[in-house]
Amino acid sequence: MLKKLNFQIFQSYTVIIVCFAVFKILLHLLNPEYGYHRDELYYIVISDNFNFSNLHMWPLTPLYLKLITAVFGYSLKAIHFAASLCGAVSIVFSCLIAKELRG
Repeated sequence: MLKKLNFQIFQSYTVIIVCFAVFKILLHLLNPEYGYHRDELYYIVISDNFNFSNLHMWPLTPLYLKLITAVFGYSLKAIHFAASLCGAVSIVFSCLIAKELRG
């Protein structure tokens, strides 16, 4: 029975994927010379004045940023955390897809 319960959460590829994701988040949060970008300011304005008739982007992007600013505020690190979290999730999915394709 114990051999059927094969927990594969701490395999080598899982640790490497988590390290990549954490490195991505820390890269954005600990870089002191990385200030506001004009796209970030645009997304903040769109999320503050959200409506579904805005055809510039999908509605999930401003809603996600509205959630982040509601929880963490409008600080520079909060906006960078939102971007780095999306980047880390895309890194995790890309690594899992590569693993499934035997890459």
